[in-house]
Amino acid sequence: MEERSKPGTISRRFLTVAGLSSFLVPPEAEAHDRSGRPLASHAAALPASYIVVDATPGLPPAEIVSYQQDLQRRPASLTKLMTAWLLCQTLAEDAEKTPSERVFPKGLDTLIPISKDAAAASGSHLGVRAGTRVSAQTLATGMMTISANDAATAIGEAIAGPDRTAADLMNAEARRLGMLSSRFFDYSGQDILLPNAPQTNLSTARDIATLAAALYHTYGEKFPGFLHPAKVKFAGQVHENIEKDVLGTRKGDLGQVVMAKGGINVGGHDTAVVMSNGQKTYVMVMMGARDTPSLKSERERVLEKAGAIVKVAGSRIGDAAKPTGAPKPRPSLLPK
Repeated sequence: MEERSKPGTISRRFLTVAGLSSFLVPPEAEAHDRSGRPLASHAAALPASYIVVDATPGLPPAEIVSYQQDLQRRPASLTKLMTAWLLCQTLAEDAEKTPSERVFPKGLDTLIPISKDAAAASGSHLGVRAGTRVSAQTLATGMMTISANDAATAIGEAIAGPDRTAADLMNAEARRLGMLSSRFFDYSGQDILLPNAPQTNLSTARDIATLAAALYHTYGEKFPGFLHPAKVKFAGQVHENIEKDVLGTRKGDLGQVVMAKGGINVGGHDTAVVMSNGQKTYVMVMMGARDTPSLKSERERVLEKAGAIVKVAGSRIGDAAKPTGAPKPRPSLLPK
């Protein structure tokens, strides 16, 4: 099998086009440790972090607008983007194996056993029962549509098997993708429901944007049924996508929303949105908006500003973002 190529990580270069990058940022100071790194423990008290990226294939990924994009926060349900990445990756690798070697012998039609841990998952859930089996397609769609924690846990357990943990799988992929400020310990982001959890998931808006771009570009066309679904049906009930208000809508010059994932966090509400105008792809991530109305209004404000920059800059954005040298590596916060 060919070695997987490493998707491009997002450079720190900030675009200044016709004075439009004088972005309004809240006056609160950002909390840092002695090394100058933003502190995750203070994130819940700070304004939302966000980043909009030109993630067009063939061009160096480049920031358009951003604020506190490297502040570590608990990613909550955005964690499921990494679980989705692992699922897509496993399905793609299965295609090169014999049926007896595959993790999912029947692809997305494979029936996955539901463990007690998966069935007991709190927060948003499909309502799967321990001891039953549910198709990978249904679980994946539930994970991406209503952010079902039980579905994400069941998928992760199926991929990991008895000998590996979420941390083993997810942190190895985070390193490979260049998400050097991220660490994961569960498949769903349920750690936000456990205030005294000894280990918590951490990430940044930049890292989540890197992941969302890689997921869409690598697997968006292969697995559209669950990466950007409108609804999921399970046990006689139909659940609509929690991001239904933004899916399929057009965001000016940024294009149509082709993939979206949202979630609720102790530090606020989060969203990751991928947009395409047919020629270019843009990714927007916001973490820590204080509530749903705030998330929607802040998201639209940021997208409007990014769209204005894109409109004025045109094709020059890609040229302006070309790095002049190798990017400086960020210190890894992942467990050794």
